Amino acid sequence: MPKAETTNETEKDFMTNNFAPHSRPVAEPQRSITIPPVMSLTMAAEYDSDPHRLAGLYLHRRCFRIPDDLTLYYWRAEYWRWNGRRYLKISKNELRAEISREVKKEFNQLAAGKNPPERPKRVTSGLVSNVLQAASSIVLVPENEELPLWIGPSQDAKPFFSMANGLVDLAALVKGEGDPLHPHTPKWFTPVSFPSAWRKVPDVAEVFRRSAGRRHRANQPPPGVVRLLPNAGYNTMQAHGAGGRRR
Repeated sequence: MPKAETTNETEKDFMTNNFAPHSRPVAEPQRSITIPPVMSLTMAAEYDSDPHRLAGLYLHRRCFRIPDDLTLYYWRAEYWRWNGRRYLKISKNELRAEISREVKKEFNQLAAGKNPPERPKRVTSGLVSNVLQAASSIVLVPENEELPLWIGPSQDAKPFFSMANGLVDLAALVKGEGDPLHPHTPKWFTPVSFPSAWRKVPDVAEVFRRSAGRRHRANQPPPGVVRLLPNAGYNTMQAHGAGGRRR
């Protein structure tokens, strides 16, 4: 099996959670949670510099994929951003820099839209901290949750594992039902992804039958060769391809 791309000790946890039968049976439902849409929490802002309004703008511009997928989560006091296949940690300082840029852009647009144009509001360190705190509350994943985790409707939750070309549904793979490969989505919150591409292999039972048939033919002696076979205390001489007889 190819080595997974992971951070810290997550590869061991991932293998335990997804592949060890005693820890997560395939029949066990995949754990899932839902997070309210970003815009539903930010429409009722009281004023232009409201931290939750600005947090919603930042998330919508920098951490959002159409139609309704967040690509940033706050879990166990750390920030995680989706890279197209898995989630990687992102520092608080980087987030503060991104927030500062987006807030400055917003204040400039608001000032330019006044009649007459006004001087833009200042972006202070305290405001950036408040916006980051508001963003954390919007994208919070409870710390009691374990990864991997499906963030979305429970009916879509499946025991996936991430490969280079998509998400593989382990339950469908084991049952042999349908196509187990699904497109990548930020709804699958995992820090682990295997670098190899998933490809469909022949039916396991058919592979075994073919392999057994090749081994059986390989063990047969050439025609005309006589070998001794033990049988109930006496030897039976069997001639292959020449019609055997007992003595």
